[in-house]
Amino acid sequence: MKKGAITGFLLLSLVILLFFGNGSCQNSFRWNITYTVEIYKDGSATVEIEKITLLKDKNETSYFEFYYISEANDRQREFSGNVSALINLIFNKTGRECPRSPVTYFAGTKSTEEGTYGIVKYTFDLIGFAEKINETNIVIGDIFVEGFFLLGNGTLKIKCPQGYIAREVVPSPDNVETGVLMWTSTANFDEKQPRIVLEREKLTLLDYLRENLFLILNIIMFSSAALIGFLIYKVKKHGFKKYKPARQGKEELLHEISDEQKVVRLLKDAGGVLTQSKITEKLGCSKAKVSQLLTSMEKRGILKRRRQGREKVVTLIDESKLHSSL
Repeated sequence: MKKGAITGFLLLSLVILLFFGNGSCQNSFRWNITYTVEIYKDGSATVEIEKITLLKDKNETSYFEFYYISEANDRQREFSGNVSALINLIFNKTGRECPRSPVTYFAGTKSTEEGTYGIVKYTFDLIGFAEKINETNIVIGDIFVEGFFLLGNGTLKIKCPQGYIAREVVPSPDNVETGVLMWTSTANFDEKQPRIVLEREKLTLLDYLRENLFLILNIIMFSSAALIGFLIYKVKKHGFKKYKPARQGKEELLHEISDEQKVVRLLKDAGGVLTQSKITEKLGCSKAKVSQLLTSMEKRGILKRRRQGREKVVTLIDESKLHSSL
């Protein structure tokens, strides 16, 4: 009996040792915690809480994998309960309901040159995160009640929505990057801090086009469809009509210039030499009028005439002596 009692006592001691050993292993984790809050234009937000710890040895790695990875459902359920309690606290403090999405949970390890890190992430959405929102401003602050930072002190990052800039921030952030405000510690915040007033930037034409690209594309598509429909209707109703562009012949062009220019044009088209009878025929004038016209032009040195048999041959000499150019 004594041997059995001793054996039982030893087994009980071993179980207790293992239990408290695991607890001390968990307590030995040194977590780096980061809260990232991405604000949207409608005043809602996505909250991501990430904690990272360096796993010093195989025991810590094994315990992390068991507690955070193998029992992921339990950890997710525990944290979801904490978020629900936070939502109730926010309602009691602000009178504003903040519906949330289900909590997304992730846990894993990452090996680096420094060692193996354990990583745990919780992500959820909050509707009504902003306390005030209008066409130009988004105000954030009253939601940061005491207890908002569920895992204790850590780094806070606030991501501003595109097209907004921070006009007022209390307390001042430790670092500001493009669209991101960062505080290295949440321990020194008072209740309802940080308080941030975001102001909408004035849109340039390019920003307006980018922001309304979907609407513009819809308008273009609708207009194109309407135009195509109208053309199809017209074709079905009236059929195709072939239109030929007006073509001016030489005779039509001759009506638009002076008689002397007409003569020069006819001579140039004929290679600089043409009979007087042909010129008379082309101009459609009387022989007397054409003879008088050619005589005047010959005197001014524009052309020259010579008799060849029964015909007079006209030769172009210097068209630059015309009073008006072609």
